[in-house]
Amino acid sequence: DEHFPAYREAVETALACEATGRWALRLREQALLLLRELACRQDRIQELALGPNGGRLLRTMEAALGDDDVRVARAGLAVTRALAFSDDMKELVVVDSDLGMRCVSAVRSQVASPAICEQGFGLFANLTMRKPHIATRLNSPEVRVLAVAQLVMARHGERPNVVRSVLQTARNVATQDEAAATELKESGMLDEMRELVVKHEGNDKWRSPVEIAKQCLREFRADGGLQKAAEYNEFY
Repeated sequence: DEHFPAYREAVETALACEATGRWALRLREQALLLLRELACRQDRIQELALGPNGGRLLRTMEAALGDDDVRVARAGLAVTRALAFSDDMKELVVVDSDLGMRCVSAVRSQVASPAICEQGFGLFANLTMRKPHIATRLNSPEVRVLAVAQLVMARHGERPNVVRSVLQTARNVATQDEAAATELKESGMLDEMRELVVKHEGNDKWRSPVEIAKQCLREFRADGGLQKAAEYNEFY
């Protein structure tokens, strides 16, 4: 209330509205997007998620992620992604609650939507960065984020923004969890990365996915034949 009393009241009123119809879904979406803006600073993230209304916030996110409306689910992912920039919140999202698992489920159920996939895997890439226990949790048998990554690549393999987040997540998880590393090797994703590098290297739109793929291939010693030959000045 000290930082954003009017915004807080607007969000709470919108989310508590019991109206039905198409416009009600758009009201929920906009309330969630406003909530994302409120989570733009670390102190506000702590207040929102760990304050007296933290439990209510988690329930709101879980409801949004389970919504059949793509835009509401995407907004729920966006709020969760904003919250997860704090290390404490990463623990809350994945370890201390089922919110992370529900995020993966949301992407799996809405895999046809590139916007959902890009938002979701952007979140997963952030959650798993230098967090081995979170990487293991997100690829546990009941979650299987790498399996979802393969589904997304099959659907949206020609969308560089989606592919970038998927590959970063796959690399983060596989380099920190032994079972995930084995799964990555056996899944064919390394072959897909090789094909991506061959097809798109030199294309500015694909620069980030290509670099992530090359890094991952090097780490798994699967980059044979992709290294550029040394270039020498004609003087020598």
